[in-house]
Amino acid sequence: MVYFGVLQRVIAGEYTLSTVVVTFIWVLSGLGVIAFDLIDIIALFKPTPDAE
Repeated sequence: MVYFGVLQRVIAGEYTLSTVVVTFIWVLSGLGVIAFDLIDIIALFKPTPDAE
């Protein structure tokens, strides 16, 4: 697991907790952007009722 490796590094003092939190938020926001991109891509393939 990736999280376990990160946890080990936090315990070892390589990463500070704030770094992990920032990274976590960054990853979540990245996933959010990907999700929005997927929604846009799906919207391109699905014909919308109001499309002329």
